[in-house]
Amino acid sequence: MKKFNHILIFNIIFILTYIYFPNYILKGFEDVFNVICLLSYIIIIIMYLKKYDFKIPNFTVILFIMQLIPLISTIYCGNYDMLAQGIKVLLASVSLPMLIKYNYDIDFKSFIKEIMIIFGILVSVNVLTFYIYYPSMTQFLYFYFLGNDNGSIYETFLYIYISIIYYLHYKKRIPVYFYVIVAFLISGYVFVRSGNSMVCLFVTATVILLSKTNIFKKVCNNEKIFMVGYIVFFLLIVIFRNNSAFMNVVLTLLDKNPTFTGRTFIWDYTFKYIKLHPLIGNGYENSVILTSKIHQVKAHNLILQYLYMGGLFTLTLFLYFVYKNIKIIKKGKIDKRVKALMQFSIFLFFIISVFDYYYYKYTFIIMILVYYYINLESENKNE
Repeated sequence: MKKFNHILIFNIIFILTYIYFPNYILKGFEDVFNVICLLSYIIIIIMYLKKYDFKIPNFTVILFIMQLIPLISTIYCGNYDMLAQGIKVLLASVSLPMLIKYNYDIDFKSFIKEIMIIFGILVSVNVLTFYIYYPSMTQFLYFYFLGNDNGSIYETFLYIYISIIYYLHYKKRIPVYFYVIVAFLISGYVFVRSGNSMVCLFVTATVILLSKTNIFKKVCNNEKIFMVGYIVFFLLIVIFRNNSAFMNVVLTLLDKNPTFTGRTFIWDYTFKYIKLHPLIGNGYENSVILTSKIHQVKAHNLILQYLYMGGLFTLTLFLYFVYKNIKIIKKGKIDKRVKALMQFSIFLFFIISVFDYYYYKYTFIIMILVYYYINLESENKNE
């Protein structure tokens, strides 16, 4: 029991270092928090290498090279003030699979539950701040406990899908109180009129209701449908700027304009600078440089963000990382319903990331690595 408590306390600290907290929440402790994060990542790496005799876990090399490229680009482009940020992202991406693998060999079920509880508390507090501080906790509109209302959907997304998979895989049923929590989270995003988040959560709620049907399982266990669907969606929205009657209805319901609140202009500026360094990207840049170049602090799109920061090399590695995990999920010996929900959640993540993306949030990597080890756990049990 003492050993379990010891591991639990350290896991809470470790998991918190992979969560983004805005500066107005840290209130002057940004540097202290960053030092704690760096120390935590280094401790995790040392613990892992010592325990496993320097045997690197799966996908670590891919994530390392993927994050090394924009760091090299940062140096090449002379943005030395962003080196610390690049090193932090690199260490986080390398240590995260080590932390998950370490806990997989100890008590993986408990580790997933710890992730659920930590993120569940954070996203619930975040929604409470919607109601308490609306329209914002800062001088800028729609910023709350976990940052921008749209941006906080990534933490909420992780909590909901990790919980769904946990309950169905280990408990075989979703408890009533979880539906209540999801309803509360949805109500918050409706209250602040967060378009991307509302769509994500309403689709998720629908999926939970339909997940028992055979049609859902058959469709969602076919990754080709998702791949083609995403490519078409990306081309229509980002490249060809589709303005069909259907899209106009969606925009009206979400109270958005055809530029998706200025995103099309940001994408156009981003494309301009992607062309300058198509292979290795522009690296990490501070908010002043980014605003002067693309008129925002991020590209507001997953594909464009990686192309802008790390070029085709980084984007290719990221997509390869996702592809390999999708193949592993498809071959997994877990329940078909669980497998279908895993694949659907990856697809939905890519859909919402058409309109927004934060490279310094690790929620997707956490989610997909948890999926990987759940499948590995099931495979080992069936042998």
